[in-house]
Amino acid sequence: MSNPQRPKLFIGNFLTELLATKYKPTWLPYEQRRRNIVNTKAVARVLAAHIEKSDGQSVSDVELKRLCDKVSRALNQNIVQPPTLKLFVEAFAMDKSDEVQLFALLSPVDAQGVPQTSIDNYTILSSRDVCVVNASGVPTRQETMQIVRAGAAGLSTYAITFDTDSVVCETILGRISPLEKTGPRRWTAHITRPLAPYQTGVIKYAAVFNYSRPHPYFARTATRLMRDVSITVVFQSVQPPQRILRTWQVPATGGYIEERYLPRDNKAHCAVEMLQDLRLGFRWE
Repeated sequence: MSNPQRPKLFIGNFLTELLATKYKPTWLPYEQRRRNIVNTKAVARVLAAHIEKSDGQSVSDVELKRLCDKVSRALNQNIVQPPTLKLFVEAFAMDKSDEVQLFALLSPVDAQGVPQTSIDNYTILSSRDVCVVNASGVPTRQETMQIVRAGAAGLSTYAITFDTDSVVCETILGRISPLEKTGPRRWTAHITRPLAPYQTGVIKYAAVFNYSRPHPYFARTATRLMRDVSITVVFQSVQPPQRILRTWQVPATGGYIEERYLPRDNKAHCAVEMLQDLRLGFRWE
């Protein structure tokens, strides 16, 4: 029996791409002789310079060699720990969008090389949300399709959660359990969708919302690594909202990382390659 095909782990590739292009001017002055597309020693010297500036102490030759090893492992083997990645981000003064994407790729792998981001033992390879907003500016319906890959133990059920006053949900693929109230304005159900170890499958469901007060907002919260995320909001009113904003939030605090105004239209859309520990969506006025 052949081993299941392993998905490519992107963090080393993405970090290399950033260092070879956007952030090359930062490490290039530290390059003593021409090497590969990214000079690991020059990159390590940038990290060392940042450490010296932050700590006020010089970095020894032994410590510089360790930094070189860390850079090499990160770029060539996709092995990087959160503190090291944080050091990269700070030393190169990376943009917020680059930081978000890098940390979204920072996930452990199981014995088969499949990214595993929680004990639920599956990976979300793609997620598509379409939300319909009525003429009063309130979300009324959501349709979702996700592609998931089971981990080493396979997959039996798949949890879905909604934040609303009440909701009716149906599955297009798979069977769904009765909705349970798991918090204030929070509902959870489980979709039965058996998958063998490392098998990939499609999960589709639709939900009808009922809000007791205005709720001009729709978002996808990623508590695990999600790849290929797409969100579309369709406004059914004759005139689109006066203001539409795309938003990034931290789920734990609800604080906004970024808000960006979009052109007035009857449809708002955004897509990102990956999302983790963030809430991406739209609000309107």
